[in-house]
Formats: sequence, C-alpha cells, structure tokens
Amino acid sequence: MTDKNTRLRTSFVLGTIATGVALWLIGLTVLPSGDAPVATWHFGPDRTQVAPFDQVPTFDDMSVTVDLPWDGYVYVASFDHLQGTVGFFPSDYLGTDYLDKATNRMNAFSAGTHELPGEWEGERRQWYVPDAKETISLCVVVSREPMTDLESTLRLVRQMGNTAFPDKSMGLYMPRAGKDKLVGRDRLPHPALLAAQNQMDSVADGDMVPWTEHPSVFVKVLNIQPGQPRPGATMPGNPFQKQLNQMVDEKLRGQRTGSGKKKSDK
Repeated sequence: MTDKNTRLRTSFVLGTIATGVALWLIGLTVLPSGDAPVATWHFGPDRTQVAPFDQVPTFDDMSVTVDLPWDGYVYVASFDHLQGTVGFFPSDYLGTDYLDKATNRMNAFSAGTHELPGEWEGERRQWYVPDAKETISLCVVVSREPMTDLESTLRLVRQMGNTAFPDKSMGLYMPRAGKDKLVGRDRLPHPALLAAQNQMDSVADGDMVPWTEHPSVFVKVLNIQPGQPRPGATMPGNPFQKQLNQMVDEKLRGQRTGSGKKKSDK
C-alpha cells in the first residue's frame, strides 16, 4: 500500500471513529462463514479489481459480481459525504433484465453467479464512479430473506438508474417520494448498511461477513478514492441530465460547506 493510500485510510478511519460505538450496538462479526456469498467489484474498460482505498477514475464504469451459495436477496448502496447515500440496487430508476414483472422485484436471485446491474435491452449495463472527490464506501448486503425495511429505506435515498432518458445512460435521481422525503444525507440510513460500512479487516474481494444481529444477512464494503477522469471522459448521460446532476451536486456542496449564495436584497 502506498504512503498516499495509507494516509487516506488513516484519514478515513479518523473521520469515522465516532461510529465505532455503533459497532457494539450493530453486533458485527468479522469471522467468515463457510457458505458465505462473495462480492467482487469491477472498474473501467478492463474490469479491474482494486484494493481498499485505491484510486479509481471518476466516471469509470463499475459493476459488482455476487456469487451466491444459496437463493438470496441482494442490496447495493454507496455513501460519501458529498452525495450522501446512493441506492444502486434495487433502484426505482434502473432498467435491468433482472426485474421480475410478475413480482415487480429485481433483487431476488437463485444460487449462482450474478453480475449487477445486469443486462437490459440486449446490452450489459454499468454504473459509474460518482464525482465525489473523497472516499466512497461501496456496500453490498445479501440476505436469505427479503429485507422489506431496507427496501423501504432505499426507496427514500438518491438512486442511480437509466430509465429517464432515451440513451439509457446512468444518472443520479431524487427518490420518487420527493426530495422532502430524502434520507441518508449524512450517514447510511439502515443498520445493515452501517454494518457493511464499518466492517473491520475488510479486503476488496472474498467472502462476505455475517451480521450477528441477523445471522442470515451478510455484508461487504469496498472503500475507493475517486480520481481524475480518463482523458475525454465526461459525466454519463445527455446534456440535460448532466446539467441537472451538476446543479444538484453544487447545491449539496453549498449545504455541506455553508457557502451557498444568499439572495440579494431588492
């Protein structure tokens, strides 16, 4: 690990030390199970796998492969201090062949290997690395049973999806319930996601970790550092979507720093 990554890791740990007490309440174990699922992230055109706190170019494609030893339900979300919580899977805005139209559920899987977000309309779809400028925690949760409370929570966070525009490109969207219902701005809004984010002794890939509060639930985190985009790379989506996303990000930056413009007196 480079000195830079060591400093980044130290900074991240210090920045989240207040959540340490929550680990005792969450009851997270770090011992792998013999039949635990495996989560593997892929980045960029070469589908690179990275180590924790490695730098990944902003806007690079990304996907995650989940190997399930049994039938289960998969949830994917991220957190950083600019975007807040982002729901990747399931998402109300995601087009994927994994969607079962009979049940309106996209995250129920049989035992085997599944790559998310999956294919749609004959093409493999990819998420992208957000323009966060700081550590992003990519969290995966797998459960033997549906987690309806987590599903309800993910409907109230910002979501990544690809169904709003004709080019099917990915973008970030407010929840359908409206921005006044938005949760997860300052921290991950569900204990299972917090358990994933605060996983100790995490490695990039490998067995997921059982959550002792619910032994049938497994969690995994990969922390990455968004780097400079590749030459010529721009925010995915059409010009209107880019402008909308940039406006939202600028507003969030103003809220975080308190430097938003004040209305002038007339």
